[in-house]
Amino acid sequence: SVPGGIDGPLRVSWDSARQRLRADAASRPQAILVDLPHRTATVLDSTMRAAVALPVRERDLQPLTLAGARMTRRGEDKVAGLACTVWDVQSARGTGTVCVTADGVPLRADGAVDGRRGSFTAASVVYGAVAPGLFAPPPGYFNLNIPKPGVP
Repeated sequence: SVPGGIDGPLRVSWDSARQRLRADAASRPQAILVDLPHRTATVLDSTMRAAVALPVRERDLQPLTLAGARMTRRGEDKVAGLACTVWDVQSARGTGTVCVTADGVPLRADGAVDGRRGSFTAASVVYGAVAPGLFAPPPGYFNLNIPKPGVP
């Protein structure tokens, strides 16, 4: 379960070379695109054919990057047929556990960030090239920008 109420399966695509993520919820017409190097997040809505750029602060990305977190190794496990190392994670914003493959793919996590609990477990993992367009709004979508608070 993702904090904020998305239950059910998510399809997550990760471009490791460019540090970009896409998450699609099977039960919703929205997807989210996150570009870590450019510190951007965009919600795609297929019903409205819109791309909504969200204001992003550095702290918003910390749960994804684990910047500043203290990691303590707890052991080994297997999730979705892949070996992973289990880590306890502690940061100023929360605590939890994560099981990560040797090449950096998180397969399972559980914890709380800013008092909101969430968890996920990978059901399957497929390695391979992803289409570059997967991490950008589709052609024909209109762009909406939500300004940062305090910015006209």
